Amino acid sequence: MPTLNNIRLLLLASWLGAAVFFSAVVAPSAFRVLRAFNLPNASEIAGAIVTRTLSVVNTSGFVLSVLLLITAFVLKESYGQLAFILQAILLVILGLTTGVGEWVIAAKMRGLRAAMHTTIDQIPAGDPSRIAFDTLHGYSVTALSIAIIASLIAFFVISGFRTVFQFPADLACNWLFQLTESRFAEIARTGRNDERSAQLAATKTSPDAARHVPPGINLLPGLERPCFRPSRDLGNRKPATVELVSIGLGHNFTLLHP
Repeated sequence: MPTLNNIRLLLLASWLGAAVFFSAVVAPSAFRVLRAFNLPNASEIAGAIVTRTLSVVNTSGFVLSVLLLITAFVLKESYGQLAFILQAILLVILGLTTGVGEWVIAAKMRGLRAAMHTTIDQIPAGDPSRIAFDTLHGYSVTALSIAIIASLIAFFVISGFRTVFQFPADLACNWLFQLTESRFAEIARTGRNDERSAQLAATKTSPDAARHVPPGINLLPGLERPCFRPSRDLGNRKPATVELVSIGLGHNFTLLHP
């Protein structure tokens, strides 16, 4: 099961890296480099490159979300209930945004592009088809951004922060909290000679950890001394009384004075 979970994390991290690289490097660079050559159809060529690459990113993201959802149910017992629900919601968001981005938004953009019958560079910015194309482009960017954010949160939920919902049972096998766990162990060293306390888990306790030994001397001297406390009886005679209380012996002596 840990191997399967690691494979899921590897696939999710790979797609996340590819999506971020496409958004931050590939798409801007394609337009910037081609326009630097002052080509009359630079935006047309760059758009074709970006559209083809984005199709791969969206399709792989949708397939990955379905695969991770299926394996999430296989590993359901390895997560807390809240962690499982959270990662399922995030993976559904990933699948919806990539699916809509590819088969709804990108499909409409391709239809508009085919209906223009000329390069997009030659279409005025105020043309209705150009405005609709730019609007769909903004929707596509938003959808991919949501998918990236959802996959990033899902990665931390699946890998590290799942122990937040299972603390402390699964703490030792979680890489994200190993440093924190070791720090907790150092702070919790309450045994003598810097040994770990026997109150920790069996796997974390030194075999020869010192136990608490009651002191052989009285650490609170004076408790055996009698103390006098004036009081008054509530009977009819109401005599003045003095209670002699011995705290150490646990006995009360009352001296009556008429």
